[in-house]
Amino acid sequence: MNPVQVHLMLTHVPIVGTFIGFLTLVGSVLFRSQGVKVAALIILLISAMTTVPVLFSGELSEDTVAQIAGISESDIEAHEEAAKPYFMIQMALLLVAAFTLTAHWLKWKVARYTVWAVIFISLLSVLLSYYVGNTGGHIRHPEKSSQVQSGGHTTQETDDD
Repeated sequence: MNPVQVHLMLTHVPIVGTFIGFLTLVGSVLFRSQGVKVAALIILLISAMTTVPVLFSGELSEDTVAQIAGISESDIEAHEEAAKPYFMIQMALLLVAAFTLTAHWLKWKVARYTVWAVIFISLLSVLLSYYVGNTGGHIRHPEKSSQVQSGGHTTQETDDD
């Protein structure tokens, strides 16, 4: 498998996994279910860990994808720039979720509070993942972009409203 295939195969795991983990964790707090809380933290850990190969495979894919006809270098750069803060948030999520899970297993009272930090960080991650995924979609789906092809010329759409 080449880096492009790895990136495309794994790229949805952190996005969808973090969303599912966030909803599950919120549900575990609302319904006071310790078992569901552990499951949610594990989902979030796996999702955050998957961000590492997604980022590195994306970096390795950049030159290959840039050579494909019809691919905009500016779309690649926008996606890359959006991925950097998302990666940092996912790494923060990984650390705080791992600490919270450890604190839960060791019956530390601090786990009651750090779970709220996990909820907050995972919410930030879910919100930012929309932007990262959207910019990635623009790379292979130019119809999603604000640029439209007309008569062989690229024009920028503007809102006159």
